[in-house]
Amino acid sequence: MFMAQQERTIVSAMNPFRYEDSYTEIFLTVWFEELDGPVDFSASPFDCERHGKELWIRAMAGEFGPIDVREDQSPVKLLLENQFKQRKESEQKLLTFDLSESKGVGA
Repeated sequence: MFMAQQERTIVSAMNPFRYEDSYTEIFLTVWFEELDGPVDFSASPFDCERHGKELWIRAMAGEFGPIDVREDQSPVKLLLENQFKQRKESEQKLLTFDLSESKGVGA
């Protein structure tokens, strides 16, 4: 079931950041008039809600301060990087393998 679209009135936002490989999502702490306290929010130019698009535009314009760029530390990215590293190490071992040192080969 889809949540009903709700119009939100932006009061303020702060601490914008994005991950180094993402240019379409900006994460911020946002205060909305309709809510009692601040919420963590992911703003995007492709958001289905007007306030999401507006937050992204205003953040890109620097209205909420400079956008901090962070290294992506997602579990999936870390797993893929580790697999890539292991593959490169295995390839390097194959490239530097000296057949003359192996026992029983060619005898």
